[in-house]
Amino acid sequence: MVEEFPDIPGCCIDGLIAEGGMAVVYSAVQQALDRRVAVKVMKAGDDNNTQRFLQEARYLATLNHRHVVTIYDVGTLADGRRYLTMEILPGGDLRNRLKQGLDTRQIRTWILELADALQVVHQQGMVHRDIKPANILFRADGSLVLSDFGIAKNPHVDVELTQAGSVVGSPAYSSPEQVSARPVDARSDQYSLGIVLLEMLFGYNPYRAEEYAATLVNQLQMSVPTMPSNLKSWQPVLDRLLAKDPDQRFVDMVALKRAVPPEEGCQVLSAAVGRQDDPTLISTRSVEPTKHRVRPWSIVWLLGVVVLVGIIGLWGVYRYRIYEDLQLAQQRFRTGWYMDPAAGSALDYYHRVLARDAHNSQALAGLAALKQMFVRKVSIAEIHHDWVQAATNLRQARRVSPEDPALVTMQTMLQQEQARYEEAHRHAKGEPARDSGHHAKAHHGSSWNRFMHNLFGK
Repeated sequence: MVEEFPDIPGCCIDGLIAEGGMAVVYSAVQQALDRRVAVKVMKAGDDNNTQRFLQEARYLATLNHRHVVTIYDVGTLADGRRYLTMEILPGGDLRNRLKQGLDTRQIRTWILELADALQVVHQQGMVHRDIKPANILFRADGSLVLSDFGIAKNPHVDVELTQAGSVVGSPAYSSPEQVSARPVDARSDQYSLGIVLLEMLFGYNPYRAEEYAATLVNQLQMSVPTMPSNLKSWQPVLDRLLAKDPDQRFVDMVALKRAVPPEEGCQVLSAAVGRQDDPTLISTRSVEPTKHRVRPWSIVWLLGVVVLVGIIGLWGVYRYRIYEDLQLAQQRFRTGWYMDPAAGSALDYYHRVLARDAHNSQALAGLAALKQMFVRKVSIAEIHHDWVQAATNLRQARRVSPEDPALVTMQTMLQQEQARYEEAHRHAKGEPARDSGHHAKAHHGSSWNRFMHNLFGK
């Protein structure tokens, strides 16, 4: 069976390059100039996808940089789908290069090129929000190109674009502020770039877990891995890029480029460099006790030491119980035992930790990730108009954070959105409308999108 390609004015499509959730990319020849191009054709979808597609075209048109993909044209097919033509990048993506293994000279060059590209992006007031190996492509000459600006954000114009439930970014490369639905800025791209750098050096992404929820927890809690001795010069750069607090990252990409270590020879790294099960392992050593003659006055001192050791021992037990409960909470999170049955669930263990240490950052971050997971499920259920599932997930989110006013507002907004949808459904079937009216229906839908946009900060 011969594959049927879309008819692109002025282009002759000759193959499929890739297919994603929102678009399909074809290889083609632009006939007037006799040059090879890539044609990105949007799949049939809702208005949000159309706006994102047009947003990508507009963003790329404002960027003129060697390490940012070049756009040639944008248009509309006969069936209404949008398309854009851009330079074709035959060198594959970074995922393929990672499988082959890299050397430190390549890594240094590519990080500097990515920093150059992101410097231009950020100077235009944009945030890419999806820095990952699949979006880092290569030309035939080996030069690096940053691509896929479909979910990039301009804080000044990107008002209601993020539809409820759209998971913006890729969790394995997302910053803590992204996965916890806080506002993002250019520093979020630094964190994602840090994970890409770590993956180039290690050959794998240590923040990626088998479960989606566990990956979120890693982004919120996992410490920066310790570099092996042959890569120690990269540790200060990674410590800044992967700081959980955005204020501790670099001021901008210029500062990052200054911090990149100088080239010191060329080390060839394997596709998976020295995985450490626990990079924060602390080594211990034994010390031979010193012999002393016991004097009478030392008995009082000895009793004091015994009391002190007892206090330290109790404190150690107390801290160990917190550590143990945190480990159990994270294990429950990874296996999907979130809150039911309540006893022994992730929620239960996080509460146990907070009962002992009300300000424990790991437990608070775990609860934030748990709430965020259910909020995203609410959003996804709303997109599919599954109101029962949306309400169930919202109840779960409120169990995690019962005092969160945003969740109270979400419940009201969700009820309004359900009423709007059901009213529109009745209207489509020709049934008489209720009191809400057409204007209210449109207003509610707009309000829900605006509310979710503000909640997710995207």
